Amino acid sequence: MWAVASSRFVLQSCWNLTNLKSSWSRIQNLSQTACKNTAIVERCWKVPLSKEGKPPRLHPRRHRVYRLLDDTKHKPQDKMELILTQTVPKLGGRGATVFVKKSVGRNKLLPQGLAVYPSQENKDMFAEEIRLLREGRPEDRVQTRTGQLTVEFLKKTQLEVPMHTSIQYSLTKEIVCRQFLRRVR
Repeated sequence: MWAVASSRFVLQSCWNLTNLKSSWSRIQNLSQTACKNTAIVERCWKVPLSKEGKPPRLHPRRHRVYRLLDDTKHKPQDKMELILTQTVPKLGGRGATVFVKKSVGRNKLLPQGLAVYPSQENKDMFAEEIRLLREGRPEDRVQTRTGQLTVEFLKKTQLEVPMHTSIQYSLTKEIVCRQFLRRVR
């Protein structure tokens, strides 16, 4: 009864005959809001009809047993599909299509320009960019951000491979890789 009375009061306060147009828009906004944290239930036992003007005769226990039909609070939330415009840690690289929570997409990725909606133009643009990354001569390829950082790191790195002069062996790829892993860790 309390919820019905409070919603009726809200509608009555919105309905103001002097300002009909603005109150009508307020009523529409109220009715279009999504139901959050709502549980929809039905009675397991139907309440018998009562005589006109009399309250219904409820059984003490039987008519207070409900069956849960829908629980909007514990439903899995829908995901939002976005295309990343920059590399985002723990999400993906530039041009990757990711599915994230709607709150993360709307509050972080889209306002900061880290992602765009997957419209056909955006998909075509990033598909062309990915194609250029994979095709062509190695000198003409566009480098990814991670690739650029790796190249800069390798240019600054100096690798010394100790070799004994008493043992005759050649410097191979495996020896360089092993020494590089030892020095980087």
